[in-house]
Amino acid sequence: MSIDFLKLNKVLIAGYGIPAEYTLIKLFSYGIEPENIALLTHDADQRNIGLISSAKLRNIKVCQFPAKSDEAFNFVRQFEPSLLLSIHYRKLIPARIIPTKKYGGINLHPSLLPDYKGANSIPWALINNEKKIGFTYHYMNEKFDEGNILYQESFDVLDNDTAFSLFHKSIILAMEKLDFVLAKVSSGDLGIIQKKEGRYYSRSLPFDGKIDCSWDKDRISRFIRAMYFPPLPNAVLEKNKQRLYIKSMKQYYQVLQEN
Repeated sequence: MSIDFLKLNKVLIAGYGIPAEYTLIKLFSYGIEPENIALLTHDADQRNIGLISSAKLRNIKVCQFPAKSDEAFNFVRQFEPSLLLSIHYRKLIPARIIPTKKYGGINLHPSLLPDYKGANSIPWALINNEKKIGFTYHYMNEKFDEGNILYQESFDVLDNDTAFSLFHKSIILAMEKLDFVLAKVSSGDLGIIQKKEGRYYSRSLPFDGKIDCSWDKDRISRFIRAMYFPPLPNAVLEKNKQRLYIKSMKQYYQVLQEN
């Protein structure tokens, strides 16, 4: 199988932040010219400004309108991509902008589908004491995380892992397999139909980000690690009508001992 087909086609990245920026680098390494890449993304916030800057530096066409908007639809229609790569785009991508003439759309999801659909899959996996997590590449349809699976891989959750470390491990491992996934797409591989069962989690913070002191110490430790994702706020401990942000179990015990 080969990924040489990409050099002859246009690729639309619908993405956000470091994962999508990493994908840009991978596409460049395949020999794809910037004029054959377009980017559909979100606003230039702290986590996304690097992606937008990298794209504009190389004269890649960028659209920051929502995927469901007419502006985004017209942007995609004018670019005429052969393949859509959805890499941590934060909203549902409507079917009307997924290419239908050639290779369709491929999404990277940070869990072992069909389990942990939706958002916040990695924090919830930590909270739920999963021993392994992983990532899934799958074809896209009009619903979240339900298309045929092209490839998935698991890896161990270590005792000191946080949501932050696991997120970046997942991205590194997933990008290492992008060549293989694209080669499968180019060969016409239709993937494997997903089973219907599986847990779903929304984008809202688990337990509103608050520590429940009635939990056992292992659950509290997992929750603190699940909420660690700089620059976002750490887990919250409410004490004496104050909101204290907790980074570690050591800090948690120190705060409890204070008057």
